[in-house]
Amino acid sequence: MRLSLALISLLIFSTPLLATESLSLVYTVTDEEKQIVGEAALHLSDTKIANHYKFEDINLSQITKASTGTYFVIHASKLIYFRDYAAFAAIREQDLALMASQTGSLTKQDIWEMSLDPSNDPSSVVFNSTEAGQFDGIRDDFVVYKVETQGGIQAPVSAAQLAWLKKRLKEQMLLPQSGLGLSDNLDEFLRQFTYFHDAIPQRIEDLDAGYMLTLKELKWDKTQDGQLALPSGYVTKDITQATLDIVEYLESLD
Repeated sequence: MRLSLALISLLIFSTPLLATESLSLVYTVTDEEKQIVGEAALHLSDTKIANHYKFEDINLSQITKASTGTYFVIHASKLIYFRDYAAFAAIREQDLALMASQTGSLTKQDIWEMSLDPSNDPSSVVFNSTEAGQFDGIRDDFVVYKVETQGGIQAPVSAAQLAWLKKRLKEQMLLPQSGLGLSDNLDEFLRQFTYFHDAIPQRIEDLDAGYMLTLKELKWDKTQDGQLALPSGYVTKDITQATLDIVEYLESLD
């Protein structure tokens, strides 16, 4: 299982959300022998997004609070690593302003929208339809995902719900993203998929990690506070500066 801190672009811009939705997606995870090895869950509300991964050898969560920051929770060690939103927001605004001034014809909003398009980022996944309800996810010219959107749980998604979901997933890009249990976090995977396709995946085959995710629960407006809350009694460590140092080092390599 991959556990990485793969930083992606910090050039992000967003606006406040005024919806009153919530969504919970829970996937059963099986290995290449079709044995159940764990569970992956994504919970979204107007102000929080939580990824949870429970496997035999790993139990991790990533919880993001709007305008506050991201918390990486290692349950076995009762540790929480925190990255502060404000520090990255300042860098983001500086970078967007600089890029806008250099291009002349593009605004910060234009650059933000361009950064969201997976086809503009070689590290992202572009999903192409192969036949009705089936898609290949391609990264660096390799198929890394197989996705099905038909069958399984029959839960129609309205245009308004999809619009809310896409907006919340865009807002998640306010901080650097980090892969935890799978090749891409569920929120980032779903953001890239729904950028091109108006559907929620029923089955996701992660070819790099060797897992199959099958949707077993989809609930609108029934997300519980506990699914989005930080656990009590854990030690919290701020890794904001350490993350900024890594970003600065990676930029110095260019």
